[in-house]
Amino acid sequence: MVQCTVMLLNVAVYQETFDAGLQAFEKEGIQTVTSLKEQLVASNHAQTPAIEKRYNDVIGRSVLKLKLMRSRYM
Repeated sequence: MVQCTVMLLNVAVYQETFDAGLQAFEKEGIQTVTSLKEQLVASNHAQTPAIEKRYNDVIGRSVLKLKLMRSRYM
């Protein structure tokens, strides 16, 4: 009984750590990529269309991966 309780607590701690990591990525990782993209586009970079396409592809995959991870661990 005690061992089962310890295992459940470990799983709960793991879940909290995982959730915190996802939230940090969502906030910092995506914001950083978005900021860099916006700076390049605002400077009329010669590769603006390619930058915007790549950004949309990366963000789309990131959002999809986050949704999949959440559905697996929640």
